[in-house]
Amino acid sequence: MLMVNKIFLIGGIVLLTACANSEIANNELLNQQAIAQASRATMSPQAAIDMAAEKINGAVGDGLSFYAPLHLAKAKEELKEANSLNKEVKSPEDKLAVISSAFVVNNLIQKAYDNKIAVEKQLAKALEHKKVLEDLGVDRIHSKSFISGMDKLRDVIKDIEGGILDDVAKDEADILEYFAEIEAKTLKTLYLQKAIDQLDEADSIDAEDSAEVTFEKAEAAIAYAEKFISRNYRDRDGVKRVAASAYNKAAHAYHVGKEAAKLVNLKEEAAERYVLSVESLLERINRNAGVKNLTNLSLYDQSVALTGVIENLHQQLKQKSEPVSAAEPTVEPTVEPTVEPTVEPTVEPTAEPTAEPTAEPTAEPVLTEADTKEE
Repeated sequence: MLMVNKIFLIGGIVLLTACANSEIANNELLNQQAIAQASRATMSPQAAIDMAAEKINGAVGDGLSFYAPLHLAKAKEELKEANSLNKEVKSPEDKLAVISSAFVVNNLIQKAYDNKIAVEKQLAKALEHKKVLEDLGVDRIHSKSFISGMDKLRDVIKDIEGGILDDVAKDEADILEYFAEIEAKTLKTLYLQKAIDQLDEADSIDAEDSAEVTFEKAEAAIAYAEKFISRNYRDRDGVKRVAASAYNKAAHAYHVGKEAAKLVNLKEEAAERYVLSVESLLERINRNAGVKNLTNLSLYDQSVALTGVIENLHQQLKQKSEPVSAAEPTVEPTVEPTVEPTVEPTVEPTAEPTAEPTAEPTAEPVLTEADTKEE
Protein backbone atom coordinates (compact mmCIF):
# COMPACT_ATOMS: atom_id res chain seq x y z
CA MET A 1 0.00 0.00 0.00
CA LEU A 2 1.23 3.49 -0.79
CA MET A 3 1.19 5.52 2.42
CA VAL A 4 0.73 9.28 2.52
CA ASN A 5 3.79 10.79 4.17
CA LYS A 6 3.34 14.39 3.16
CA ILE A 7 0.35 16.61 2.45
CA PHE A 8 0.30 18.38 -0.87
CA LEU A 9 -2.00 20.99 -2.34
CA ILE A 10 -5.27 19.58 -3.65
CA GLY A 11 -6.24 21.08 -6.97
CA GLY A 12 -2.78 22.35 -7.85
CA ILE A 13 -3.42 25.96 -8.78
CA VAL A 14 -0.52 27.22 -10.88
CA LEU A 15 0.44 30.84 -10.39
CA LEU A 16 1.07 32.69 -13.61
CA THR A 17 4.72 33.46 -14.22
CA ALA A 18 4.30 36.20 -16.82
CA CYS A 19 6.72 39.10 -16.55
CA ALA A 20 5.57 41.62 -13.97
CA ASN A 21 5.11 45.28 -14.84
CA SER A 22 8.17 47.42 -14.17
CA GLU A 23 6.96 50.88 -15.20
CA ILE A 24 5.39 53.60 -13.07
CA ALA A 25 2.33 55.40 -14.40
CA ASN A 26 2.94 59.05 -15.39
CA ASN A 27 6.66 58.83 -14.60
CA GLU A 28 7.61 61.57 -17.08
CA LEU A 29 5.00 63.90 -15.60
CA LEU A 30 6.57 63.44 -12.17
CA ASN A 31 9.96 64.47 -13.60
CA GLN A 32 8.53 67.62 -15.18
CA GLN A 33 6.78 68.58 -11.96
CA ALA A 34 10.03 68.13 -10.04
CA ILE A 35 11.94 70.48 -12.38
CA ALA A 36 9.26 73.14 -11.94
CA GLN A 37 9.35 72.74 -8.15
CA ALA A 38 13.14 72.88 -8.06
CA SER A 39 13.23 76.12 -10.06
CA ARG A 40 11.15 77.81 -7.34
CA ALA A 41 13.02 76.26 -4.41
CA THR A 42 15.30 78.34 -2.18
CA MET A 43 16.96 75.49 -0.28
CA SER A 44 20.48 74.23 -0.86
CA PRO A 45 21.13 71.00 -2.76
CA GLN A 46 22.22 69.27 0.44
CA ALA A 47 19.05 70.34 2.26
CA ALA A 48 16.95 68.99 -0.61
CA ILE A 49 18.86 65.69 -0.45
CA ASP A 50 18.38 65.43 3.32
CA MET A 51 14.66 66.04 2.95
CA ALA A 52 14.40 63.38 0.25
CA ALA A 53 16.30 60.84 2.38
CA GLU A 54 13.95 61.50 5.28
CA LYS A 55 10.94 60.90 3.00
CA ILE A 56 12.34 57.53 1.93
CA ASN A 57 13.02 56.44 5.50
CA GLY A 58 9.46 57.31 6.47
CA ALA A 59 8.07 55.43 3.48
CA VAL A 60 10.02 52.30 4.36
CA GLY A 61 8.69 52.49 7.91
CA ASP A 62 5.14 52.74 6.57
CA GLY A 63 5.47 49.55 4.56
CA LEU A 64 5.66 51.07 1.08
CA SER A 65 8.24 48.46 0.08
CA PHE A 66 5.20 46.17 -0.14
CA TYR A 67 2.47 48.59 -1.22
CA ALA A 68 4.52 50.49 -3.83
CA PRO A 69 7.80 48.65 -4.55
CA LEU A 70 8.38 50.28 -7.96
CA HIS A 71 7.90 53.80 -6.61
CA LEU A 72 10.19 53.18 -3.67
CA ALA A 73 12.90 51.57 -5.79
CA LYS A 74 12.78 54.49 -8.24
CA ALA A 75 12.94 56.98 -5.37
CA LYS A 76 16.09 55.30 -4.02
CA GLU A 77 17.68 55.48 -7.48
CA GLU A 78 16.88 59.19 -7.74
CA LEU A 79 18.35 59.85 -4.29
CA LYS A 80 21.53 58.05 -5.31
CA GLU A 81 21.66 60.18 -8.47
CA ALA A 82 21.16 63.37 -6.47
CA ASN A 83 24.04 62.49 -4.13
CA SER A 84 26.27 61.74 -7.12
CA LEU A 85 25.45 65.05 -8.84
CA ASN A 86 25.94 66.99 -5.61
CA LYS A 87 29.61 66.03 -5.55
CA GLU A 88 30.27 68.00 -8.76
CA VAL A 89 28.11 71.13 -8.48
CA LYS A 90 29.84 73.93 -10.42
CA SER A 91 27.02 75.95 -11.92
CA PRO A 92 23.41 76.99 -11.25
CA GLU A 93 22.36 74.32 -13.73
CA ASP A 94 24.18 71.67 -11.70
CA LYS A 95 22.49 72.90 -8.55
CA LEU A 96 19.09 72.75 -10.25
CA ALA A 97 19.75 69.19 -11.40
CA VAL A 98 20.51 68.07 -7.82
CA ILE A 99 17.44 69.73 -6.36
CA SER A 100 15.29 68.39 -9.21
CA SER A 101 16.39 64.83 -8.46
CA ALA A 102 15.57 65.37 -4.78
CA PHE A 103 12.11 66.65 -5.67
CA VAL A 104 11.55 63.64 -7.95
CA VAL A 105 12.11 61.54 -4.81
CA ASN A 106 9.50 63.57 -2.93
CA ASN A 107 6.95 63.18 -5.73
CA LEU A 108 7.58 59.45 -6.04
CA ILE A 109 7.05 58.96 -2.33
CA GLN A 110 3.79 60.92 -2.44
CA LYS A 111 2.58 58.75 -5.32
CA ALA A 112 3.69 55.68 -3.37
CA TYR A 113 1.33 56.64 -0.55
CA ASP A 114 -1.44 57.15 -3.11
CA ASN A 115 -0.72 53.67 -4.48
CA LYS A 116 -0.99 52.18 -1.00
CA ILE A 117 -4.49 53.62 -0.70
CA ALA A 118 -5.41 52.16 -4.11
CA VAL A 119 -4.01 48.74 -3.20
CA GLU A 120 -5.89 48.64 0.10
CA LYS A 121 -9.11 49.40 -1.77
CA GLN A 122 -8.71 47.19 -4.84
CA LEU A 123 -7.05 44.21 -3.11
CA ALA A 124 -8.88 44.40 0.22
CA LYS A 125 -9.95 40.73 0.23
CA ALA A 126 -6.48 39.47 -0.70
CA LEU A 127 -4.85 41.61 2.00
CA GLU A 128 -7.34 40.35 4.58
CA HIS A 129 -6.61 36.73 3.60
CA LYS A 130 -2.88 37.44 3.74
CA LYS A 131 -3.31 38.48 7.39
CA VAL A 132 -5.19 35.22 8.11
CA LEU A 133 -2.32 33.20 6.60
CA GLU A 134 0.26 35.08 8.65
CA ASP A 135 -1.72 34.56 11.86
CA LEU A 136 -1.97 30.85 11.03
CA GLY A 137 1.81 30.66 10.55
CA VAL A 138 1.77 29.71 6.87
CA ASP A 139 4.88 31.82 6.30
CA ARG A 140 6.76 29.49 8.70
CA ILE A 141 5.06 26.15 8.08
CA HIS A 142 4.89 26.30 4.27
CA SER A 143 7.25 29.15 3.48
CA LYS A 144 7.71 28.32 -0.21
CA SER A 145 3.97 28.28 -0.85
CA PHE A 146 3.58 31.53 1.10
CA ILE A 147 6.37 33.24 -0.84
CA SER A 148 4.79 32.16 -4.14
CA GLY A 149 1.52 33.73 -3.08
CA MET A 150 3.23 36.94 -1.99
CA ASP A 151 5.10 37.17 -5.29
CA LYS A 152 1.82 36.95 -7.19
CA LEU A 153 0.28 39.59 -4.94
CA ARG A 154 3.24 41.91 -5.50
CA ASP A 155 2.91 41.47 -9.26
CA VAL A 156 -0.66 42.73 -9.08
CA ILE A 157 0.44 45.63 -6.90
CA LYS A 158 3.03 46.53 -9.56
CA ASP A 159 0.27 46.49 -12.16
CA ILE A 160 -1.63 49.01 -10.05
CA GLU A 161 1.53 51.15 -9.83
CA GLY A 162 1.72 51.10 -13.62
CA GLY A 163 -1.96 51.96 -14.06
CA ILE A 164 -2.68 48.52 -15.55
CA LEU A 165 -6.04 47.90 -13.90
CA ASP A 166 -8.13 45.83 -16.34
CA ASP A 167 -7.18 42.43 -14.86
CA VAL A 168 -6.80 43.38 -11.19
CA ALA A 169 -10.15 41.88 -10.12
CA LYS A 170 -9.49 38.59 -11.97
CA ASP A 171 -5.95 38.38 -10.62
CA GLU A 172 -7.20 38.93 -7.08
CA ALA A 173 -9.70 36.07 -7.52
CA ASP A 174 -6.85 33.77 -8.57
CA ILE A 175 -4.82 34.83 -5.54
CA LEU A 176 -7.74 34.20 -3.18
CA GLU A 177 -8.17 30.69 -4.59
CA TYR A 178 -4.48 29.98 -4.09
CA PHE A 179 -4.55 31.43 -0.56
CA ALA A 180 -7.50 29.15 0.27
CA GLU A 181 -5.49 26.10 -0.79
CA ILE A 182 -2.40 26.95 1.23
CA GLU A 183 -4.59 27.78 4.22
CA ALA A 184 -6.17 24.32 3.98
CA LYS A 185 -2.75 22.77 3.39
CA THR A 186 -1.42 24.40 6.56
CA LEU A 187 -4.41 23.24 8.61
CA LYS A 188 -3.78 19.69 7.44
CA THR A 189 -0.17 19.98 8.52
CA LEU A 190 -1.13 21.39 11.90
CA TYR A 191 -3.96 18.99 12.73
CA LEU A 192 -4.07 16.02 10.34
CA GLN A 193 -0.41 15.16 9.84
CA LYS A 194 -0.33 13.54 13.28
CA ALA A 195 -2.99 11.05 12.17
CA ILE A 196 -1.11 10.31 8.94
CA ASP A 197 2.11 9.71 10.87
CA GLN A 198 0.27 7.41 13.27
CA LEU A 199 -1.17 5.39 10.38
CA ASP A 200 2.33 5.13 8.93
CA GLU A 201 3.42 3.61 12.25
CA ALA A 202 0.53 1.16 12.07
CA ASP A 203 1.60 0.21 8.56
CA SER A 204 5.18 -0.29 9.75
CA ILE A 205 4.01 -3.11 12.08
CA ASP A 206 1.88 -4.65 9.31
CA ALA A 207 -1.41 -3.57 10.86
CA GLU A 208 -2.85 -3.45 7.35
CA ASP A 209 -2.74 -7.26 7.46
CA SER A 210 -3.20 -8.03 11.16
CA ALA A 211 -5.98 -5.45 11.67
CA GLU A 212 -7.31 -5.02 8.14
CA VAL A 213 -10.80 -3.72 8.94
CA THR A 214 -9.59 -1.28 11.60
CA PHE A 215 -6.80 -0.08 9.30
CA GLU A 216 -9.21 0.57 6.44
CA LYS A 217 -11.46 2.58 8.74
CA ALA A 218 -8.49 4.73 9.69
CA GLU A 219 -7.61 5.29 6.03
CA ALA A 220 -11.21 6.29 5.31
CA ALA A 221 -11.23 8.70 8.26
CA ILE A 222 -8.06 10.42 7.04
CA ALA A 223 -9.41 10.67 3.47
CA TYR A 224 -12.65 12.18 4.80
CA ALA A 225 -10.73 14.65 6.98
CA GLU A 226 -8.64 15.80 4.00
CA LYS A 227 -11.75 16.49 1.93
CA PHE A 228 -13.52 18.19 4.83
CA ILE A 229 -10.59 20.51 5.54
CA SER A 230 -10.21 21.41 1.85
CA ARG A 231 -13.87 22.42 1.66
CA ASN A 232 -14.39 23.79 5.17
CA TYR A 233 -11.02 25.25 6.12
CA ARG A 234 -12.64 28.20 7.91
CA ASP A 235 -14.59 25.86 10.20
CA ARG A 236 -11.74 25.60 12.69
CA ASP A 237 -13.75 23.58 15.23
CA GLY A 238 -14.84 21.17 12.51
CA VAL A 239 -11.26 20.84 11.28
CA LYS A 240 -10.06 19.94 14.77
CA ARG A 241 -12.93 17.50 15.24
CA VAL A 242 -12.38 15.47 12.05
CA ALA A 243 -8.60 15.52 12.52
CA ALA A 244 -8.95 14.21 16.08
CA SER A 245 -11.33 11.49 14.89
CA ALA A 246 -8.86 10.46 12.18
CA TYR A 247 -6.03 10.31 14.71
CA ASN A 248 -8.07 8.21 17.11
CA LYS A 249 -8.86 5.71 14.35
CA ALA A 250 -5.23 5.60 13.23
CA ALA A 251 -4.06 5.02 16.81
CA HIS A 252 -6.75 2.33 17.18
CA ALA A 253 -5.46 0.59 14.05
CA TYR A 254 -1.95 0.67 15.47
CA HIS A 255 -2.90 -0.82 18.84
CA VAL A 256 -5.29 -3.40 17.42
CA GLY A 257 -2.64 -4.47 14.91
CA LYS A 258 -0.03 -4.69 17.65
CA GLU A 259 -2.26 -6.85 19.87
CA ALA A 260 -3.57 -9.00 17.02
CA ALA A 261 -0.05 -9.84 15.94
CA LYS A 262 0.56 -11.40 19.35
CA LEU A 263 -2.25 -13.90 18.85
CA VAL A 264 -1.01 -15.41 15.61
CA ASN A 265 0.05 -19.07 16.03
CA LEU A 266 -0.06 -19.01 19.83
CA LYS A 267 0.41 -22.26 21.74
CA GLU A 268 -2.38 -23.22 24.12
CA GLU A 269 -0.59 -22.21 27.33
CA ALA A 270 0.50 -18.86 25.89
CA ALA A 271 -3.02 -18.19 24.68
CA GLU A 272 -4.39 -18.89 28.16
CA ARG A 273 -1.87 -16.53 29.73
CA TYR A 274 -2.83 -13.82 27.29
CA VAL A 275 -6.55 -14.16 28.03
CA LEU A 276 -5.86 -14.07 31.78
CA SER A 277 -3.77 -10.93 31.35
CA VAL A 278 -6.66 -9.25 29.56
CA GLU A 279 -9.01 -10.38 32.34
CA SER A 280 -6.66 -8.90 34.94
CA LEU A 281 -7.04 -5.50 33.29
CA LEU A 282 -10.81 -5.70 33.76
CA GLU A 283 -10.36 -6.93 37.32
CA ARG A 284 -8.19 -3.96 38.19
CA ILE A 285 -11.04 -1.66 37.16
CA ASN A 286 -13.56 -3.83 38.99
CA ARG A 287 -11.68 -3.62 42.29
CA ASN A 288 -11.35 0.15 42.12
CA ALA A 289 -15.06 0.43 41.37
CA GLY A 290 -15.90 -1.75 44.37
CA VAL A 291 -17.24 -4.65 42.29
CA LYS A 292 -17.03 -8.17 43.69
CA ASN A 293 -15.02 -10.82 41.93
CA LEU A 294 -16.51 -11.48 38.48
CA THR A 295 -14.16 -14.14 37.16
CA ASN A 296 -17.03 -16.60 37.02
CA LEU A 297 -18.34 -14.55 34.08
CA SER A 298 -17.04 -14.27 30.54
CA LEU A 299 -14.93 -11.24 29.64
CA TYR A 300 -17.89 -9.81 27.77
CA ASP A 301 -20.26 -10.19 30.74
CA GLN A 302 -17.66 -8.75 33.10
CA SER A 303 -17.57 -5.61 30.97
CA VAL A 304 -21.38 -5.43 30.98
CA ALA A 305 -21.50 -5.79 34.77
CA LEU A 306 -18.89 -3.09 35.24
CA THR A 307 -20.80 -0.77 32.94
CA GLY A 308 -23.92 -1.25 35.06
CA VAL A 309 -22.07 -0.27 38.24
CA ILE A 310 -20.64 2.84 36.61
CA GLU A 311 -24.06 3.87 35.35
CA ASN A 312 -25.47 3.45 38.86
CA LEU A 313 -22.70 5.63 40.26
CA HIS A 314 -23.49 8.33 37.73
CA GLN A 315 -27.14 8.28 38.73
CA GLN A 316 -26.21 8.61 42.40
CA LEU A 317 -23.96 11.58 41.65
CA LYS A 318 -26.81 13.32 39.89
CA GLN A 319 -29.19 12.75 42.78
CA LYS A 320 -26.89 13.74 45.64
CA SER A 321 -25.06 16.98 46.23
CA GLU A 322 -21.98 15.19 47.53
CA PRO A 323 -20.08 12.69 45.37
CA VAL A 324 -20.46 9.05 46.25
CA SER A 325 -17.26 7.16 46.98
CA ALA A 326 -16.47 4.80 44.15
CA ALA A 327 -15.32 2.27 46.76
CA GLU A 328 -18.83 1.92 48.25
CA PRO A 329 -21.41 1.43 45.48
CA THR A 330 -24.91 0.89 46.84
CA VAL A 331 -26.06 -1.32 44.00
CA GLU A 332 -24.47 -4.59 43.01
CA PRO A 333 -24.38 -5.49 39.34
CA THR A 334 -27.51 -7.31 38.31
CA VAL A 335 -26.46 -8.28 34.85
CA GLU A 336 -26.83 -11.92 34.04
CA PRO A 337 -24.43 -13.59 31.63
CA THR A 338 -25.46 -12.89 28.08
CA VAL A 339 -24.60 -14.36 24.77
CA GLU A 340 -21.46 -12.89 23.26
CA PRO A 341 -19.71 -13.53 19.97
CA THR A 342 -16.94 -15.55 21.62
CA VAL A 343 -16.68 -19.16 22.71
CA GLU A 344 -17.28 -19.77 26.43
CA PRO A 345 -15.31 -22.38 28.42
CA THR A 346 -17.14 -25.70 28.83
CA VAL A 347 -16.27 -26.03 32.54
CA GLU A 348 -17.65 -23.47 34.99
CA PRO A 349 -15.86 -22.70 38.27
CA THR A 350 -17.45 -24.55 41.26
CA ALA A 351 -17.00 -21.74 43.74
CA GLU A 352 -16.18 -18.09 43.79
CA PRO A 353 -12.71 -17.26 45.12
CA THR A 354 -12.85 -15.77 48.59
CA ALA A 355 -9.66 -13.79 48.37
CA GLU A 356 -8.98 -10.83 46.15
CA PRO A 357 -5.73 -10.81 44.19
CA THR A 358 -2.99 -8.95 46.00
CA ALA A 359 -0.94 -7.88 43.02
CA GLU A 360 -1.74 -5.90 39.92
CA PRO A 361 -0.18 -6.58 36.55
CA THR A 362 2.76 -4.25 36.05
CA ALA A 363 3.37 -4.75 32.37
CA GLU A 364 1.87 -6.13 29.19
CA PRO A 365 2.23 -9.92 28.72
CA VAL A 366 5.36 -10.75 26.82
CA LEU A 367 4.93 -13.42 24.17
CA THR A 368 8.06 -15.06 22.78
CA GLU A 369 8.71 -17.27 19.80
CA ALA A 370 8.49 -20.27 22.14
CA ASP A 371 4.84 -19.43 22.77
CA THR A 372 3.88 -19.99 19.16
CA LYS A 373 3.00 -23.28 17.58
CA GLU A 374 5.66 -24.73 15.37
CA GLU A 375 4.83 -24.92 11.72
